[in-house]
Amino acid sequence: MPLCCIQTNTKLDATEMEAAHGGLSEWVSRQLGKSKDCVMTQIEAERSMSFGDSFEPCAFCQMTSLGLDDDQINALSGKLSRFIAETFTIEESRIYIQFEAPPRSRFAWNGQPFG
Repeated sequence: MPLCCIQTNTKLDATEMEAAHGGLSEWVSRQLGKSKDCVMTQIEAERSMSFGDSFEPCAFCQMTSLGLDDDQINALSGKLSRFIAETFTIEESRIYIQFEAPPRSRFAWNGQPFG
């Protein structure tokens, strides 16, 4: 059930947006060992965002997945930051990532909680 949401102030045309979704879905699937069929992505481009009192390109990412532990988060942090930086042409120092690992009983699919 991985969900990866990215908000950025960078501009993407329709082709770039489709490629970003495809790349992000593939990346999450590969990194977490999950089928792409269960990966959800959300990308919000051209957001009104600043970082450090500057409107230069920046991003905020939320990665949610059941069972994420501290070791996985440590391993994913740098990789996900680099992926976002390369995909959206943003300096890594202008990216925040929030990881969430909700209890299985707090996340549902197809009308039923996972746990």
